[in-house]
Amino acid sequence: MNKDTSNTVFLNGKNKLIKMFQLLSETEKNSLLSKVGQKNPKLAEELRFKSITFEKVFTINEKEIRMLFQQVNPSILGISLKGSPIKYQKKVLSLAPREYAEKAFQMMTSKINDEDNSIIKSRQKVIDSLGSLNKMGLIEF
Repeated sequence: MNKDTSNTVFLNGKNKLIKMFQLLSETEKNSLLSKVGQKNPKLAEELRFKSITFEKVFTINEKEIRMLFQQVNPSILGISLKGSPIKYQKKVLSLAPREYAEKAFQMMTSKINDEDNSIIKSRQKVIDSLGSLNKMGLIEF
């Protein structure tokens, strides 16, 4: 049997593409998104938004990090920073208002139940906030 797959829709294709974009360097990702954007700007914007990783927090500027404090609860940020390199934890927390930083640090250094899952969920909330700030034009990737 010979099947024509030229019009087949792969439901998981976009998710696989997003995962791939998350593994690329910023330069590679921007180059590909630029090319996609020439043909399909809406798809390029969706891919840009959905391919944001938690590590983006460490590459945005100080003003943009401070905006993140207004969007993310300090406990969530603290949990999300667990397991990150100490230099990045210090970078982020040193920019926070003292009370915020203390709450985040307390959570970052506390033992919590189901820690791995909590970190994943907290990082996703931070990623969602980064995406929202980007959509509002307050931060740029």
